[in-house]
Amino acid sequence: MKFAEIDPFDPDKNPLAPGGLRVAYLDGATAIGLGLSYSALIAEQQYLTTDELEADLAVEMSAYQALFRSQASYFRVVTNDFIQMCADASNFAALNKAFTDTAHQEIVGAAADPANREAVVDLFDALADQAGVISTDLVAFDTHLRFLKNNLARNSASLDAALAAAIVQIGKEAATAQAEIDRLTKAIDEDVAGIVKGANEAGDAVNDLFVGIITQFAKAAGDTPKLPKTDDKPKTDDKPKADDKPKTDDKPKADSPKADDKPKTDDKPKTDATAPKPAAAAATPKKDEVPSGEFAVKSIKASSAGVAKYSTAARKLELDNVALAAAYQHLAAISPLVAVAKSCQAQKNLFNGALAQTAAALAELKTQWDQRRQNLTAASLTASGLNDKGEAKALGRLAEGGTTLWTGVDNEINAIKRALTGSGGLPGA
Repeated sequence: MKFAEIDPFDPDKNPLAPGGLRVAYLDGATAIGLGLSYSALIAEQQYLTTDELEADLAVEMSAYQALFRSQASYFRVVTNDFIQMCADASNFAALNKAFTDTAHQEIVGAAADPANREAVVDLFDALADQAGVISTDLVAFDTHLRFLKNNLARNSASLDAALAAAIVQIGKEAATAQAEIDRLTKAIDEDVAGIVKGANEAGDAVNDLFVGIITQFAKAAGDTPKLPKTDDKPKTDDKPKADDKPKTDDKPKADSPKADDKPKTDDKPKTDATAPKPAAAAATPKKDEVPSGEFAVKSIKASSAGVAKYSTAARKLELDNVALAAAYQHLAAISPLVAVAKSCQAQKNLFNGALAQTAAALAELKTQWDQRRQNLTAASLTASGLNDKGEAKALGRLAEGGTTLWTGVDNEINAIKRALTGSGGLPGA
């Protein structure tokens, strides 16, 4: 390694620069933001009780909902792991700055003075060791994430199988409605990701998104096909544990905000069973309340502030939610119970996708921190034999360039920390 041949502002080649960590942390923040959005969606979805549907299906669906809520609540552990990774990066940036501020004279004089040269090598080694510690700390992050992903996959397999069998039993029209729901769910995922990414890049908390009702329908209607029974039952003995237990007695929230309304967090559930029911063909509910006997499908919505700040993604999210509501009404007209199950599955799939993105971001973070350690170790070896004044001056420029690059990354990481610790997830509707 020749220090004089390296551009001080090349983030990958300068051993004292952050490499690809800026992009890796932004991608991680986007994945975490999606996970928080979809875990809130699962937590806020209307909860079924055994007196609302036929006993066998109600018990099975209630078990699935309880499991998914438990797993969604565990995502806060993963989020805390990522926040700690952000704090570790900020500490590393401070250590890197200390390298420049306190060791400038040693760096410049390293070629002529063996003591200075040894001090520079020690500083390189300290930075390399710290990068290794951060990479090792990612193991806890990975352990928690794998635990969550494995539990979700194991407990959702039987729901997926039962729903697929029910769709086949009902016929082609139900399959068409399901395909449309899947397509629109994917589109909404992309819309939400665009808003979350934009918020992270701007250093904002993801508080322009909220959970709201997009449509509702009667939970039972005439001869509704039942979901086929499967050998695999939801496993209720392996729920992830978190500080807060998922609640199993949630009631549907009262107010379903319109597309341009801001999220409301203080509404109380209505208990008036005589409230009028909206027309079955309506794509969106005409009233804010959810009458007894109705099931309200919820989705992620953007507030009016979000529409203004992230106009393209937010307006597309609004349109996709309207289309999704129509697709659920189509499926509910064929089988309300299957529509309820499909809603549960779609929300679970969104959450699972966020976990996959989080895993990819975690892998990239580890790759980047391992690369930082390798680069610093190589630089330490070069510095140990430093005897050329030109090379010593070049190393001084690398240290200054690295500090400048790390300062920019640290500012963005601090903004991510503020956003994640200040948002507290999504308000309900």
